[in-house]
Amino acid sequence: MRKTPHVFLLVILGLAATSPAVAQITMHSTPPPSVTAENEAWYVTNEPVVFAGNNYYPAGPSIHFLSNEMVLSGFFRGVPLYTRTTIEPYSVVFVPVAGGLMRPFERRRSGDLAGTTGSSVPSLRVEIPTAFSPAPRIQAAGPPFVETSPIVSESPAEPPSVEPESGPLSDSGGRARALRSFIFLSLREAMRTPRIRENSNVQ
Repeated sequence: MRKTPHVFLLVILGLAATSPAVAQITMHSTPPPSVTAENEAWYVTNEPVVFAGNNYYPAGPSIHFLSNEMVLSGFFRGVPLYTRTTIEPYSVVFVPVAGGLMRPFERRRSGDLAGTTGSSVPSLRVEIPTAFSPAPRIQAAGPPFVETSPIVSESPAEPPSVEPESGPLSDSGGRARALRSFIFLSLREAMRTPRIRENSNVQ
């Protein structure tokens, strides 16, 4: 009879060890936004919202704030931006407006997202790439710009041309040619004269 309490204790410990553990999960909902954008100039003029390096444009009707799905993801000019955990990341951001409503701003389906639809039908036009679509321009960073003065090649100055003066003494080349012709003719006549005399003596 003394072993009965020990056996009973061992049975209780065994049942406690083999029973499944029950984990307690606590869900924390997101508090509603306290700042709205209906009076902001960029919201009134429908300017795009910049979030995570991309532009988001107004698209679709406003929806009510969903505290169990929407989380605070960033700010744009002092206004909080929310995203939904149940849709494709970086596809739509929600801007709080009056009345507990959230205005969706959607990213264009272009570039790497061209031709895709995401978690829902996009409100903006989907760009479908074709063979005639211009290829994206890829440009490397240019070298540093340094302003320099233009280089002007300096050629040696040509001597000024001097026009010959008109007159009888200005044609020195003509005088030289005339003098050479006169000397040539004189020498030829001098060489012919002895031959003529010899011929006359022989006769």
